[in-house]
Amino acid sequence: PAGTSGHWRHSPEVTVDLAIYKSVPQAAAVIHAHPPHATAFAISGIEPPRGLLPEFEVFVGTLRLADYRMPGSAELAEIVGCMAPHHPSILLKNHGVICWGTSLDDALMRLEMTETYCQTAAVAARLPGHLTHLPKEDLDVLLWVKSRLGIPDERLPR
Repeated sequence: PAGTSGHWRHSPEVTVDLAIYKSVPQAAAVIHAHPPHATAFAISGIEPPRGLLPEFEVFVGTLRLADYRMPGSAELAEIVGCMAPHHPSILLKNHGVICWGTSLDDALMRLEMTETYCQTAAVAARLPGHLTHLPKEDLDVLLWVKSRLGIPDERLPR
């Protein structure tokens, strides 16, 4: 039947996926999920702290929070479509997280890195002391590496 793939109907949220494919030509896969730690940041309206782990800076980067709109709505699709060219992983306020990649493995890796980073940041914030950020000069080198890999980031020149 129309609107099915295998035995499953397409989710009404496919409009957001399609907005990413339209705005990011290199996107070959989109994953939307509700992992507990990333979703906790999303429902708290908090973007995780930046600049804590080198691998996250290179392969994901700045996690931004998309304003809440009804899941699957044209408004949410427009918001996420505008963010996706500079953010391969986006927190969806009061909802979850959406990641895109150049392959399914790439998108899944970003989803896993996003969840792990959010979990690590949340645990570290509860420990005595303070969060230690990467030195600016190291962040500059990591952004250079990221640009050479062709991974988008809002901090890179356009």
